[in-house]
Amino acid sequence: MTSFEVIIIGGLGGPSESSTQCFMVRPFDSNSVKSLCVDGGSGVGHIMDTIAVSNEELNVDDDEVNDDFHNYFKTLDWFRHDENNNYKYASSKRIKLMHNTSKQAQNNNPNIKVGFSNKLIEILNDKPTILQKAYSLYQGIESYYITHPHLDHINGMILNSPLMFERDLPSHKTLYGLEFTTDALQKHVFNDIIWPNLSNQDSSNLHIETLKESQVHKLRAFPNWEIIPFKLCHGTKVIDGSRVFSTVYVLRDKINKNAVIFFGDTDYNQHIDEKDTGYDLLNSFWEYLVNNIPLNEIRGIFIECSSACNYRDEQLYGHLSPQHLIDNLKDLHDKYNKKSKSEFDLNVIITHVKMVPTNTDPRITIIKELRTIAETIPELNGIKFYLALNKHRFIL
Repeated sequence: MTSFEVIIIGGLGGPSESSTQCFMVRPFDSNSVKSLCVDGGSGVGHIMDTIAVSNEELNVDDDEVNDDFHNYFKTLDWFRHDENNNYKYASSKRIKLMHNTSKQAQNNNPNIKVGFSNKLIEILNDKPTILQKAYSLYQGIESYYITHPHLDHINGMILNSPLMFERDLPSHKTLYGLEFTTDALQKHVFNDIIWPNLSNQDSSNLHIETLKESQVHKLRAFPNWEIIPFKLCHGTKVIDGSRVFSTVYVLRDKINKNAVIFFGDTDYNQHIDEKDTGYDLLNSFWEYLVNNIPLNEIRGIFIECSSACNYRDEQLYGHLSPQHLIDNLKDLHDKYNKKSKSEFDLNVIITHVKMVPTNTDPRITIIKELRTIAETIPELNGIKFYLALNKHRFIL
């Protein structure tokens, strides 16, 4: 049973400031503009872009990606318009890269669309301009669950925050995160120096609340959902080499038990003491999944893979490359396999690719590398890899 709509407001990891990580999540087939966001790197501008393509048709197929794919993939996230100012989008053939080429991976496929659902667009029909429609959707975001306080995960959320006090469309929002995130937001962002302290007013429209690690948090906007945060490592600080942390969120529907998982930035080395010994945070999280969520209830894992395999470990700066991600997925498979031998049928949506200036779009390189490596491991042939492409909607 379908539970979630995940709209990719921003799916990239820099270094361009465009379309950085923000996932809008809504109940499938909802009649409301209510939503939550995991991270806030992108905001209202990208919501407008997503509205603009919401009537585009998308043709998804399982054909092999051909050698000429990159020729039309280059225009993937850019708009065109005709003499009447009608929006156009790149060829629908680009979607081939989102689909797994493995013939064994046919079950449990997510439905992938462009833009917002027709039902949501109809709700906005009384708003005459695209800006008003976007502001209405922003108004409907009741909470942000931030993985960590780096700019590419909070920038849009911060710049949009004065809209909560807009005269004609005010709204109330809560920013959630683990302590290292909420402390940083309060001390270093909403501090009247970097940005006005919008959370420090009587009856403020903006609230910042700290979540407890590994503990269930009930969602006010969606009573049938719950979310659980887990701490991860994300590299080390420049100043003293101490650990930087991030978060992975498990969002679960309490009725049908479906779950979707959102990773923040994730280091290839998850040992909390920065060495290859000691407590491993990602291993601990995998153990939680195996012991608490059956594999067939995991509708999708949104996880970063920032750089291609030709980057050395010391050049990853607290991120994953395809080989490291495959190694971790193999570890997850082995843990599930010990508990119950079954097909490792899993939707893995790749996020946070860094758009470095290479001859080939790095998203193409990374997704091809992932599939090539996975094909050499029979146990992983059931994985379906997708890209978290901006302005696309995953129905999970």
